[in-house]
Amino acid sequence: MACGGSSSNDSSTASNPTSSNSSNNNSDSSTQLQGFYQATVGVGDKEFVSLVLPSSGGSSQWYGWYFKGPTLNADPYLYSGNLILGVNGAAQTNGASIRIYESGTLGSRSANFSQSSLNSFQATISNAGTQTSETMTATAQGILQTSLQGTWTGTWSSKGSILPNKNIVFDANGASTSMDAIGTCNNNNTLRLTGSSIYTASITINGATNCDWSALNAPSKTLNGVGFVHLSTIAGKNRLELILLDTDGSGISFRGDK
Repeated sequence: MACGGSSSNDSSTASNPTSSNSSNNNSDSSTQLQGFYQATVGVGDKEFVSLVLPSSGGSSQWYGWYFKGPTLNADPYLYSGNLILGVNGAAQTNGASIRIYESGTLGSRSANFSQSSLNSFQATISNAGTQTSETMTATAQGILQTSLQGTWTGTWSSKGSILPNKNIVFDANGASTSMDAIGTCNNNNTLRLTGSSIYTASITINGATNCDWSALNAPSKTLNGVGFVHLSTIAGKNRLELILLDTDGSGISFRGDK
């Protein structure tokens, strides 16, 4: 599902997911799969966002956000895992090695990709325990190279909770200078994004009474992940996607506009 709208007035530029130096013109038959892809799953407003990191040693780290409701007010299922890249557009997981964090419950899935390229892919994500699966055809979209500085307003997801109308304020270096509390966790947390285009993300959540991630008087909790910016479906705005996970694959996400 392609994003609509137009970019903001800052100096945003979109990376080209089909650049010729790594495109299908390559005579090598190795599967090319990298960047930001979007798909509509089933009917209605079910949206699947994928981010595939650059490959290393024949495999790629994959992250997925499965939104089953309105795009700025939804609790996405969070996917993370490693894809083994084959040839001729094929890629797959090593068994049920994909971690899925589904409304506060951690599980595992397998995934098979076909007809993969820097333009699109087809995928089936299977839950062997219930014999159910999700299928999709995803299309590559542009990632914006733009400043994070300023206020982003959107929705956090945390253990099945939807936390809308939350602000994150970033400085010019990608560090949060202020941010609203994530549910029952306090607002004295530190979020940092480093890099460009695809960001490495890390958040340290300090202890608070009934906090999902770090209880009062407990050590702070650090979640790590990735983030990127693309065009929002709201005209004139950019959209920030974040996924932040612990070592088991449980975690939180943020989707917000500026």
